[in-house]
Parts: sequence; C-alpha cells; structure tokens
Amino acid sequence: HREAPHLESSAMVLDSAYLKATVGDALSEGIAQAVTQFPADPVEFLGEFLVRYADVAAAEKASVSEEDRKKALDALHEEAAAVKQHAAEKLALVRDQQAVNEAEHFEELLEAADTHEAVYDAILSYLQQRLGVNAYIALADRAEREEPEEEAEAPAAAPSGEGDEGEGEEGGGAAPDPEEGEGEDGAPAEEIPKHVATKLEYVAATEADVPLLVGKTLERATPEGEGEEEAPEDEGEEGAPPKSAVGVGAGVSFDAVDKAMSGELEYLHCPNALTNPNVKFFYMPRRGDYLCVPLLDARGEAIGILGVDNLGAPAGLSEEGIALILAQARTLRDKWTVIEAARIAKEKAELAAMKAEYAKHQAALEAELATMQEAGGEEEPVEPDPFKINAAKFKAARANLLALDKNKLAEIRGYKVVKPEVVRAVKAVFYVLGLAKRLPKWDKTKAMLDKKLPWGGDLLAKIEAFDPAKKKRTKPFARAIKRLADLTDEQTKKVSFVAFLLSSWVRSANEVFEEAVKVRAVAEDAREAARAAAADAAAAAEGEGEEGASAPAPVELPEIPPEVAVDEEETEEDEEEAEADEGEGEEEEEEGA
Repeated sequence: HREAPHLESSAMVLDSAYLKATVGDALSEGIAQAVTQFPADPVEFLGEFLVRYADVAAAEKASVSEEDRKKALDALHEEAAAVKQHAAEKLALVRDQQAVNEAEHFEELLEAADTHEAVYDAILSYLQQRLGVNAYIALADRAEREEPEEEAEAPAAAPSGEGDEGEGEEGGGAAPDPEEGEGEDGAPAEEIPKHVATKLEYVAATEADVPLLVGKTLERATPEGEGEEEAPEDEGEEGAPPKSAVGVGAGVSFDAVDKAMSGELEYLHCPNALTNPNVKFFYMPRRGDYLCVPLLDARGEAIGILGVDNLGAPAGLSEEGIALILAQARTLRDKWTVIEAARIAKEKAELAAMKAEYAKHQAALEAELATMQEAGGEEEPVEPDPFKINAAKFKAARANLLALDKNKLAEIRGYKVVKPEVVRAVKAVFYVLGLAKRLPKWDKTKAMLDKKLPWGGDLLAKIEAFDPAKKKRTKPFARAIKRLADLTDEQTKKVSFVAFLLSSWVRSANEVFEEAVKVRAVAEDAREAARAAAADAAAAAEGEGEEGASAPAPVELPEIPPEVAVDEEETEEDEEEAEADEGEGEEEEEEGA
C-alpha cells in the first residue's frame, strides 16, 4: 500500500510524456489562440481549433508530390542496394580469408608430411574444402629394378634390393652416377623400355569414398579378355602399351595414362560421366564431371592417377577448379617423388649396413673355419668335423638375420609388388620352422601374417630359438628346400638382400639338420654294436654253464652327442606328422613358378 502513490506518479509521468509528444504542439497553439481571443466557450473554441489543425496537417501531407515519393522510394532502393553490396563484399572478404586460412593450413600440413599417406590426406582434404568434390588417388603397379651386379662388392653404394625404381632422377632426388648411365668404356647404356601399368590400386580417398574405393583395384582391359587378373605377356615393341579394349564399365583411366605417357594430353575430363559408357562406377551412377590427372615420374612412367568427380552436383567443374586440381596433381607428384627418393636413399643406407654386417659375420666365420682346418698341426692334420663346419655356417647365417631391424622384415608385407624370389624365401622360412605345411598365393599368405603366422620381431624370435640339429622330422626341411630348389644365392641377392639372408639361413639349417642326422646315425650304430657285443658276451657266458656265475654287468652304451639330441616334442609329433603328410603331394601355386 505504501508503494501505490509512487506507481500512480510514474504512470502520470509516462502519460504526460506521451501527450506532449503527440498533441503537445496542437494543444499549445490552440490554448494560445484561446488566451488571445477570450472566446465565450473556450472548450468549444479549443475543439474546433484542433479539428482545423488536423485538417491542415492532413492537407500538407497530401500536398507532397508524386516526384517526391519517387525520389524517396529511389533513395530507399539505393540504400538497400548499398547494404546488399556491403554484405556481399563482407562475405567475399570472409570467403577470401577462409581460403587463405585453408591454403595456409594446407601448406603447413604439406610441409610437415614425411610419408605418402600424409601427403595424400592433405591434398584430398584441401580439394574437398575448396571445391566440394570427391577426390581419390590410385597407384600403378610399378616395375622393380634389380641391383646392378657391379655394385655387389661395394655395399656402401649398393641400391636397395626391394625395388630401386630410379626416382633419384626426379625432382628432389640425386642425379645418377656416371657408371649407372653408361656401359663399358663409357658407351651409352641401352635405354630401358618404359614400364606399362596394368593395374591401378586405390590407396586414398576423401572420407565418404574410403569404404567405396580404398583397397579396390582397377585392371586394364585387354582384347584377350576384359578383367583378366594377369596382364598380357606381349606388350608390343619397345614396351608400348597393349591395345586398349575399353568397354562398358572398363574405366577410362588407363586411356588417360597411356595418352599422358605419349604426350598427347595432361588430363582427361569427362564433362558428364554418366553419358560415357566406359567410365567405371564403383557406386550408383550419377550425373557429374570426372577428371583424371595421370601422375608421371621423370622417366615418363606412371606413378598413378589423381581422380576427381562432383557426381550429384548441379554444375560442372569450372576452369578455375580444374586449374586448382592440376596444380595439386603437380604438388602430389613432386612430394611423392621427394618422399620416394628419401625412401630409396634410406633403403640404400640400410642395404649398405646389412651388407657390412654380413661381411663382418662372414669374416668371423672364415676365421673360425680356418681354425678348424689348422687343428692338429701340419704333421698330424685333423679332418674338420662336417657337423661343426655346418653348425658354424648356420650360426653366422642366424646372426645375419638377427642383425636385421625387425621393421625391415615387417615392411615386406607393405610392398605392392613382391617378386617371386622374396615370396619363396619367406615361405621356406615358415616351412622349415614347422609353422605351415602348405601356403597359398602371396595375397592370402600376407593376410595371415601377424595372425596365424608370426611376423616381424616375432618371426625373428622364432628363428633365434630354432635349432635344426635337434629336429627329427624331415618333411619341414624338404618343403623348404623345394621352394628354393631353382634359386641361386646370386639371383636372390640381386632381387632382395633380405630374401638372400632368409634363403641362406634356410639352406644352412638344412645342412646342419642333414649332418645331425648322420651324427645320430653313427651314434645309434655304435649303441647297436654295443648292445650286440653285450648280448654275445651274455650268450657265451651262459653257454659255458659256469655255476654261481655273476649276472652280466650293465651295458654302457655310447651317448648321443647332446648337440644333436632330438627334442622330446619332435618324437611326440612323429605319428601326427606321418598322418598329416599322407597324400600330401600337391604344392601350392607359386608366383613366378
């Protein structure tokens, strides 16, 4: 109740302000007129004045010309257009700044990228942000190059055994040594024909396309039959690509690669991919552009492709968009070249280290064998024990393998093209260790690594613990040697030094096993002879019929040397092995056999 007067006062103030703002002028003038004229009825006078005042005000408003209204309307339109222009300029500035920020972020990612995968992610994400497109990268199957024979005795300069592809000639790589590009007496070396890709494997894609593309392979169609797994053996003269047999859904990427290698085009643009029956759709076909940019190395061989599409978009790719894609394709090619050159340089350094370690172990082996040869002196030379000789060789072969970085062994699984010599050496190791009896082709065997089969450090641990002298079963060794039967050390060494070390270890293990079998056979013969002599002696004593003769003394049998004593588990598995081996005559289909 005490607040009521205050509320009434506030309301009066508000009412007064309202009246002053709306009718204050009219009332003031009307009251002034009444004061000067002193009408008989001031109220009636004031009312009539207010009516006249309102009529005059209305007339003044009505007197505004049409031209004035038009000018006012035009002014409003100009003001609205100015506001719209300002908003557009502001939006353009925001977009430009966003583009600058994206470009700066992209450059930072690209600068920090030291793996192919990091480069792929940076470029694909940038294209999607800037153009709103789907983008993906596919790598071609590339030819592996063998190590030059003349570098076999120069470990420090030897190239990698797992595929030196000559990227040192590209941007960012070192120029080749004179001897690598010249034949004898300085004569120009014969030009190596360009490798022609037959497969494109998708290795990276924008996020939505990863489950649709990554891991899938596009194969070159051939006249002999579309979609065949194996490429045609006859690729034409001078490594020319096989005749294209592009058909419905067979893909146009190989056509783009071939024309890029011949210098006919830089990229292939299908303005509406849906109308091109040759385009391969990995998902539901839709309208939109497809752009394929082949990536070539310095020799003009295919690295792969950068593919871009905007399927489902209302408009096609603009010229500015295509220019941006081409620029990013060049960036991708250059960064791939630099990283590949670094990888090759690293492999060369690793190969030199492996060869140096190998030379060290071989020198120690030769010294040990020389010591064995010198045993007994010149007057009474002692024939070296074959078992000890082979055991020393096996020890050196094992030391060579254990000196490997486990990652060097593990990375074989990541190679896109693995030569048959490497595959056979790896399989022979699994066979001799008794970890498998028959293995499928490499793609399936590779899927078993680190799952059903040990790999990397785990496999090296198995190798370290393996002692062939204590093994009894012959089948594992027979399987392993069969895999290596037609491979020479020099042949394997040219392809892969790691495969050479693996196959050398397998062969050494087999030689130790064979010598151990001989040592055990000699020991068993001696034991059998001792048993027979004891039996003869017992029979002779019994025939003499000596009464009160004491029981024959226990037979002391010669012991089997402990270094060739068979593991108990080997004896226990004999029957299982015999049953498992029944009917085992069919070998797996081997790559390159």
